Amino acid sequence: MQNNNNNNFSHTGSTFIAPKVKTQQCVKDDTFTAPPLDGSCTLPEAIDWHAAHSPAHAMYTYPVDDSNELRVLTWGEYARAIYRVSHLALARVAEKPKFAVLAVADSITLTTIIMGLVRAGYAPFVPSPRVSPQVLAQLLDASGVTHVIHSADATTTALLRDGTAHRDFKLITLPTFEDLYDESKLVDAPAVVKPGMYDVAVMIHSSGSTSIPKFMPLSHSTFMLMGIAPWGEDTDVGSMTMNFSALPTFHIMGLAQLAWATYTGARIAVFPPRTPPVLVRAETVLQNVVQTKSNFILVMPSLLEAVSHNPQDVEKLLPLDAVVYGGAALKRSAGEALVAAGVKLICLWGMSEMGFGSAVLSKLPPKDWQWVYMASFMNADFRDLGDGTHELMVISHDGHYIDRPNLEINTHPALATNDIVARHPTNPMMFRIVGRLDDQLVHSTGEKTNANPLEAILASHPLVSYAVVFGRGRPQCGALIMPDPQHAFDPSDRRKLAEFREAIWPTVIKMNEFAPSHSRIVKEMIIVASPAKPFAINPVKNTAVRPQVTAAYAKEIDAAYEDFENNIHDDFVAPSSWELDDALQFVRVVVRSTLPDIEGDEDDFFNFGCDSLKAARIHNNITNVLRATCELEHKLPGDIPYKYPTIETLAKFVSAVGLKKWTGGDSKVEEIAELVAKYTESFPEHHASAASHVGKGLVFLVTGTTGGLGTNLLAQLLDAPYVNKVYALNRSGHAGSSLLERHKASFIDRGVDPQLLQSDKFILLEGDTTREDLGISSTLFEEMTGTLTHIIHNAWPVNFNYSVKTFEPAIKGVKNLVDLALKSTLPSPPHFTFISSIAVTRMQGVLAPEEQILNPASIADQGYAQSKWISERLLDMVSKRTPLKTLAVRVGQLAGGSSGCWNVTDWVPVIARSAAGLGCLPDCDTDVFWMRLDEGAASLIDMRDATGILHLVHPRPTPWRSVFKVFSRQLGVPIVPYNEWLERLVALGEADAEGGRLVPALRLLEFYKSLGEGGFRSMSQMENISISKAREASVTLSNMDALNEADVEKWLAYWKRAGVLA
Repeated sequence: MQNNNNNNFSHTGSTFIAPKVKTQQCVKDDTFTAPPLDGSCTLPEAIDWHAAHSPAHAMYTYPVDDSNELRVLTWGEYARAIYRVSHLALARVAEKPKFAVLAVADSITLTTIIMGLVRAGYAPFVPSPRVSPQVLAQLLDASGVTHVIHSADATTTALLRDGTAHRDFKLITLPTFEDLYDESKLVDAPAVVKPGMYDVAVMIHSSGSTSIPKFMPLSHSTFMLMGIAPWGEDTDVGSMTMNFSALPTFHIMGLAQLAWATYTGARIAVFPPRTPPVLVRAETVLQNVVQTKSNFILVMPSLLEAVSHNPQDVEKLLPLDAVVYGGAALKRSAGEALVAAGVKLICLWGMSEMGFGSAVLSKLPPKDWQWVYMASFMNADFRDLGDGTHELMVISHDGHYIDRPNLEINTHPALATNDIVARHPTNPMMFRIVGRLDDQLVHSTGEKTNANPLEAILASHPLVSYAVVFGRGRPQCGALIMPDPQHAFDPSDRRKLAEFREAIWPTVIKMNEFAPSHSRIVKEMIIVASPAKPFAINPVKNTAVRPQVTAAYAKEIDAAYEDFENNIHDDFVAPSSWELDDALQFVRVVVRSTLPDIEGDEDDFFNFGCDSLKAARIHNNITNVLRATCELEHKLPGDIPYKYPTIETLAKFVSAVGLKKWTGGDSKVEEIAELVAKYTESFPEHHASAASHVGKGLVFLVTGTTGGLGTNLLAQLLDAPYVNKVYALNRSGHAGSSLLERHKASFIDRGVDPQLLQSDKFILLEGDTTREDLGISSTLFEEMTGTLTHIIHNAWPVNFNYSVKTFEPAIKGVKNLVDLALKSTLPSPPHFTFISSIAVTRMQGVLAPEEQILNPASIADQGYAQSKWISERLLDMVSKRTPLKTLAVRVGQLAGGSSGCWNVTDWVPVIARSAAGLGCLPDCDTDVFWMRLDEGAASLIDMRDATGILHLVHPRPTPWRSVFKVFSRQLGVPIVPYNEWLERLVALGEADAEGGRLVPALRLLEFYKSLGEGGFRSMSQMENISISKAREASVTLSNMDALNEADVEKWLAYWKRAGVLA
């Protein structure tokens, strides 16, 4: 077996060998005459064949309006409409066109256009109208497309506008169904251009779930093989009505309708052709199934998962001969429920690179609904992975041509599918997908850990034989360690366990230095294997078999997480008194036991590596001693290290509690005022250099360009023709990944073209805004003082538990960037835009104008909001004392952008992620003003020269219920009043120690309580947030469309791709 990365394989022969006929097709209908099945009749020729031999045979059937009356569209009508399209395309032959079809339209209209182009000798590219503008631009550019046939709906128009900006395409409005099927327009069949069997018929692209979408050419042989395959199976598919109403035409499953109708005679049931097209929902699809009297339906698993929760919907599937699902895994609980109700499920497997590889209608028993029955023509090879599973390989041959092979097996082109399968114990024609080779540990936070290199580091210790890192579906990692046989011991011996952990700890530290922060392992999460339960070992690779090991130690893993989350503390002795000096000594010992690098009493914990786990340890160690030795008069706060993030402030708090002087609250006004005074005491004078002059184009410095907003800001600026250069200033890369790699990963995750990062405009800087020189070279610093025209300061720590003191380094960063601007040698210093937060306005009462808030007491008691307000005051003062023009934009909630990417740890995604565990979703009688991420970035760029204060919230709110109805439908849980939802959440937290794992909303419980205690009231008052100045400054904001169901579905799709939703 030899890898070959160029994918330039020649086919092994020139003869197409069709599968042996086993079952005649369409025997119940004498209107259909099958085309030749020997490989001589490609799609264009098959159209002519049916026009001559099967003109009265049904191609499509659909209901007339909402009635049960059916309209049959015959092959004769279909062929004539195809010819009309072909003539329109051929009329442009002098332009040497390459066509793309980008449309939100009904199936009949779309396939007529596609087939018309194929009949005219073209290979149309059919991109998804759901891609981002950046991805569309990349795909169109790479494809060489010159002409785009598009639908006229607002979504596609906007996508096309943004995706084809500054590109010279000829745009053609999609003809309507009425135009295509106007029988008064008589046309002859144009001369057919016979394609080669292995020539490209249609081009689609991959989903982009793991990378930027890639081209997927589908050859004529692929369509022919899909269509001919049923002849070699057990069922007369051609005598059936196949329902395709649930599938998009840009997906290979949707395009299969062309193959099956053409080569088997099957009738295709779809929605009626109309503009706009019927929306694909469970209720509309099921209604279509009933109306068209379909025999079977092809669907994506997400629709079945929604249907499985509704007995009335399930009942509508029972008369079908089969429900065929594919494209993704079907949730086990949904599949079992459907089969138990009597639904006949069949798993369809295939890939865009090769077409389908499974039988269309296999006659497997119901219990085998997860198993794939291989198509008779597929030449499969199973690469043994040594643990009872295999990687599926498919070898190309004359009876099955693979369009995009990626290696060779015995000199034959082949496809390594990357699918890990289990083979059936008795039937060699069956397999079940169990995973992917590129699987990673996906944590409940949505972050991912590559376990293999971490395990290799742990196993390098002489006391360790094998290591298995675990943590899938959990908030952090742990490690299972099998000691060297000479050092094995009973792990129930606490002393020996502690000694072993200490012995290997230097190696764990080495591993943690290599790992990203979310993948690091603490001592409590090191589990040592019992000699009575050794690891399952792969003898070939001499590695532990992860699935078997984690299954064998499931109870120990569960217990470790429970103990860690509930009992994270050490034993400390209370001081002899709670006077400040004694309390100070006590707090020093407690804090330094967890954060040994802290030296000064004024050092902020969170600047010395304190994370949520270490904060929990400090909190528990403090409160355990206080509760054991003091009669507490007030309930202690649940976030002590966040409120008091230095040894000095924590000691004062502990002393006050111990001496019963703590009143249960504190005031931050004085601290806020001191920070404002500290950072506005003085500013540099601006001195323009006589030798300096403004060059062509704008030059931006943008901070924080790896997050959602920053990524979109950077991409749009790099793509803007009026921008000459963009400096992107960020903190240094994490261990194991460079800063550029983080940018590439962020661009790909958010559906943004990573090729933009290769632009000559792009200057990537690793630095530190807390330093006066920003942590960059003096040469670069001086270069920016002579070139920058704009600064956008986006980077900011986001933690709603932090006190304002912990945010001081961020405030200092604002001051250092202001100083950079004032050191500019240009005639005017660069315009300074600061990304503030709408949280600053939360306590403003009925009306929040776009102007400065002067009273610090009116800012919410939240360090994040207070730090943003301090920065706003800093900018207001510098703009009054110097020539620097400043703008603070109070940004509201940013939702998923064009790719649906919405951070899985944000509060809205967390509600969705908790739906299965809670069994419900919250209702609220309010509107939401959430903005799409890419539109938020575009609005900020529009505002680049404005000054003062602007508010960036959606001008056209959407009812909360409109969003959560989509959540409810897709996640299969009901909506209940918010207070009931919150009560369930609180009750679960009290009853279930593991609730935080299964229901991540528990980790934001205090935040959700605050929503119930007035947060929703402030949300509903967002309509009183003035945006009049912002709308004047941004045409994007002014013209922004309201959120719709398609947006919500994109969010859900992204969270599923991220592995946090089933």
